[in-house]
Amino acid sequence: MCIRDSKYTYHLQNSDHYTIQNLIKEGIIDWTLNNGQPILLPRWEENDQLEDGPQHNFFLIPLLVNARKIGIIVMLCSLSPQKIRQETFQLLSLLGKQTAVILENSQLYSHMERRINELSTLFKSSEIINSSLELEQIMNLLLELTLKEVKSEYGLLLLREQRTRKLIPQISKGISLSRIKKGCFSEGKGALGWVAKKGQSLIIDNYQKDIRFQNSGEFLNLVPQAMLIVPLKVRKETIGVLAIGNPLSHSFYTGNDLNIAQSLANQAAIAVKNAYLYQDLQKSLLNIVAALVNAIEAKDKYTRGHSQRVTEYSLRIAKVLGLSKEEMKIIKFCGLIHDIGKIGINDNILHKSSKLNPE
Repeated sequence: MCIRDSKYTYHLQNSDHYTIQNLIKEGIIDWTLNNGQPILLPRWEENDQLEDGPQHNFFLIPLLVNARKIGIIVMLCSLSPQKIRQETFQLLSLLGKQTAVILENSQLYSHMERRINELSTLFKSSEIINSSLELEQIMNLLLELTLKEVKSEYGLLLLREQRTRKLIPQISKGISLSRIKKGCFSEGKGALGWVAKKGQSLIIDNYQKDIRFQNSGEFLNLVPQAMLIVPLKVRKETIGVLAIGNPLSHSFYTGNDLNIAQSLANQAAIAVKNAYLYQDLQKSLLNIVAALVNAIEAKDKYTRGHSQRVTEYSLRIAKVLGLSKEEMKIIKFCGLIHDIGKIGINDNILHKSSKLNPE
């Protein structure tokens, strides 16, 4: 390998069969990038070349932007080293700089475009989360958004049960939940269990040929191909797993797909955690209401069970009228505490056997 304007000269034998992989392995690509100048690499020793035959040489042109390594051009040249002038190297150097700038701008544009798409996806997911406190509705909408943004055939979302540590399938899209709910989704077992235990994302290019999960038994009546699985994490706690399969636009999942899926999984985790907190708040409120009802009935044993009966009848009527879940919740609370005023009434009045006087 002859390097113009340099005190170093390298000679490579039998370079007839050299490939770019060989160049990388030998460190020539890295050397060229570090050197920052185009070099000429002959494919044969000169004494082995045929006089009338073409001389095939490699030009290695580094692509640099402000000393940042963008890539390299490997170009075949049929001219002999003696016929290549210094101006040629200067021209190739200029070509390399211009190409590097173009590639850099293209990469920046692609990065900006991906970032805009990610922010748009996050905005959509935020709208979903803020639209409802119903956990099932939120999970359905977020899974639909994930499949749309990552362009996949099917997906499923599982939440981890705190007591048994098992993953319980909650919703699915593109496949019937009944086909997978009988599977064994234990923590640490299979691809889903691995993600739940490690708390790390996983891309599988070919699930059937992945020896780690071939005998896991986590899927029944389902033959996954490429899969992308991400954990649902709140702080350091993994509360579930989001899995999508069979990409529609290509045969494998990319790093960009992973970023989008992970962002949506983070949003889903927050939504699930908020829904759990809301459910706990609802339970606490119901407990408070139950305590008030007990206090009411303790004041007036004559109407014991009355609040529960009023609530039951009211809910039956509300169901026939087709009222919403939110309206039925309000009716349930109102039915239970509609006699709350009895707590503030003197027992002499509440339990008076004769008629009330004017006062």
